[in-house]
Amino acid sequence: MPPCCRAGIAGLPNDTLSVENGVITQFSQRWTHYIDPQGQANKWIKNLERVNGLEVSKLSDRDFLSSLENAITFGKPFLLENVGEELDPALEPVLLKQTYKQQGSTVLKMGDAVIPYHESFKMYITTNMPNPHYSPEVSTKLTLINFTLSPSGLEDQLLGQVVAAERPDLEEARNQLIVSNAEMHDVNDRIVNINNYITFSLYINVCRSLFEKHKLMFAFLVCVRILMNDGQINMDEWRYLLSGGTITEMWENPAPAWLYERAWGDILALSNLKNFSGFASDFKLLVLRCLRGDKITNAMQDFVALKLDRHFIEPQVTSPKGALVGPGVDQEPSSGL
Repeated sequence: MPPCCRAGIAGLPNDTLSVENGVITQFSQRWTHYIDPQGQANKWIKNLERVNGLEVSKLSDRDFLSSLENAITFGKPFLLENVGEELDPALEPVLLKQTYKQQGSTVLKMGDAVIPYHESFKMYITTNMPNPHYSPEVSTKLTLINFTLSPSGLEDQLLGQVVAAERPDLEEARNQLIVSNAEMHDVNDRIVNINNYITFSLYINVCRSLFEKHKLMFAFLVCVRILMNDGQINMDEWRYLLSGGTITEMWENPAPAWLYERAWGDILALSNLKNFSGFASDFKLLVLRCLRGDKITNAMQDFVALKLDRHFIEPQVTSPKGALVGPGVDQEPSSGL
């Protein structure tokens, strides 16, 4: 389910500020710290992460550090609520994500203990202080999010409450639409992933029986066929790219010094295509065929990379390589081997 849909179902207020804060939360690279005097962020995080086994604790709790270590080890979300303006120095390695590899596993050192670090671990911090003053160092370690309710946000939330009270059927329909959109989004994402996987698998399997010089042509044909099925390629233009066109009216070559007559003729034939406008940006392959046919291979590579992906034009790493090292030869990387 998309993050925005999960946030709405979990009870994120529907005013603009709250939605923006929810988006920042989902995509922030650092742990988030909420200024939350009304407790809205606290309630939302608890609803959002309840199904994932959320651990909730305060700095004053006796088992605070053990709860945090347990969440880090088993990949559970951890909510540290009601903090003050000063954070416990013991949190420094967690806030800065000071992880490292030990015997093939990712670990984190907290105090004297080295604990396994699970990739699914998440940390949230909230404070109920309306106007806390944090040091600049805190801003470099955390993403500060102001969840204080604004007048416009209060108006939006009150409007939502009135609609829910006066027209519960509309509120129920809204919730159902959120769930339906989330399910449709999941299905569409799955279809796209399956299509991409099948397309690339087909390309890899067929390329095993092709010479290297033919692989680009096959990738180009696959790309064109996909675009044809989507209705993104004009068949007249495709036929022109393959075999050129016919000249219906001859005009004088404006630059015979550098523009060959054959190239000028191709340009005249190209002008007969329907709705031919903005060709410099939209018809690069066609124009390049007219002016520099020797560069069409490079243009095909750019076209495939733009429409599909770069891995369709990158060589497959299937050729083994070896290095023979004799006695007395320096094997350090600086030696150039």
